[in-house]
Amino acid sequence: MKQLFLISFLMSLVILLILIHRKFRGVKFSSKVYYITWLIIAMRLVLPFDISMENSIYKFSSPIKEYKISNYDLQNAQLEVKLPTEENTYYEDSRTNLKDTKKINFISTIRDNLFNIWLAGAILYFVYNSFFYLLFKYRVKKSLSFVSKDIEEKFNDIKACMVSESKVIVRESHIIDSPMIIGIAKPILLVPENINIKNIDYIFAHELVHLKRKDLVYKLIVFLATSIHWFNPVIHLMGKIANEDIELSCDEEVTVNMVREDKIEYSKTLLETISNRKKAPILTTSYSGGKEMIKRRLDKIL
Repeated sequence: MKQLFLISFLMSLVILLILIHRKFRGVKFSSKVYYITWLIIAMRLVLPFDISMENSIYKFSSPIKEYKISNYDLQNAQLEVKLPTEENTYYEDSRTNLKDTKKINFISTIRDNLFNIWLAGAILYFVYNSFFYLLFKYRVKKSLSFVSKDIEEKFNDIKACMVSESKVIVRESHIIDSPMIIGIAKPILLVPENINIKNIDYIFAHELVHLKRKDLVYKLIVFLATSIHWFNPVIHLMGKIANEDIELSCDEEVTVNMVREDKIEYSKTLLETISNRKKAPILTTSYSGGKEMIKRRLDKIL
């Protein structure tokens, strides 16, 4: 537990420094820099324990006392040994052992209670979010229907250029309000009913960039980090900002070779798809972040 809290504290300091830099100097840097940085930090947070024997948090060692005997003439030495009585030895040893036992038991109780509280919180956080994700996924699967032929053709054309080997499919669902990808092993690109087909190429390009970069795996790592460090609000803040930089870096990658006119059309499509977007469960590519985040995304694009 000591190692866990230490890593959580040290990483919190690093995160706060990066957030300060992002706040005042982030405009001059690519969003992908922060995207990669958050991933490295999240991976370190997911593995907070040092498994080496020398630095293990479970290492118990007792100091070994050294006794040095000076050189002297053993033949002329007279040794006087005073043997303690059996009664006094037993009494002193019993009192010392009792005192040491109480101290060890007290420390062990505190450590066990902290571990139990942490474990209960981590399991509760993980199960709570996983339950709503699985429920959402179940409802989505029940609502799937085939898209129109025009949408299918557009999707296949863009997919062939970006992720030709992927088994991702496109489906329509009436329970979602914006496009997203769900599923790590068997990804499905979901589009809402009656979606505007005019600029759907931009939507497909954006979602397929998420898929190509394996952003759902990225989000899983961040989710595991926040589950392990559920007690640390700075880690939760990092998770929120990491999701923002996932979107910002995705926009950046999609629009990097676009002329201004295309960027304007992309921005309009973005506004249409996320203006009424509701909060989606974890492990989907759906994310809006509110009006401030929308403004930040548009500023970055244009």
